[in-house]
Amino acid sequence: MKKTNPKKPGRCWSCKNRTLVVSTFHAERKVGGRTFSSELPALTCSHCGERTICGPDLASFDSAVAGELARSGASSAEAVRFLRKSMSLTAAELGALLELRPETISRMENGRMAADRRTLALLGSLAIDHLEGRTDTADRLRVLAHPPKSRRRVEVRSRVA
Repeated sequence: MKKTNPKKPGRCWSCKNRTLVVSTFHAERKVGGRTFSSELPALTCSHCGERTICGPDLASFDSAVAGELARSGASSAEAVRFLRKSMSLTAAELGALLELRPETISRMENGRMAADRRTLALLGSLAIDHLEGRTDTADRLRVLAHPPKSRRRVEVRSRVA
């Protein structure tokens, strides 16, 4: 996980004291019966003890958790919701990609309906693509939902060794 150095603000946001020191924060996320943890860079006020974590570091931690959930095939309702939210998708947007109604996504996220293997595989692929800054899976799903008019003659380049 990429760590950034916390930017040193002038004052503690809580007590307004100017004595901030670089420290770490033990972050934990519990998702689907598993606990994920990491040490994140932080700033600690030497006067009141308040700690501040940079937003990008926390987002990077959540992305790492989503990646691990996707790679391990996590299938709990909580994991499905975490993966969707890690990609900043609404239930309607995810439903459109997977050809499911938003109500179905809601049922899966609330544990009233188990997600099938196809849905879990596609959700995992979407999450890993998102983590790696790609859109391959989402692009293919969109093309499959609305196929372009095919051409009779298509020129392709072959790989010749």
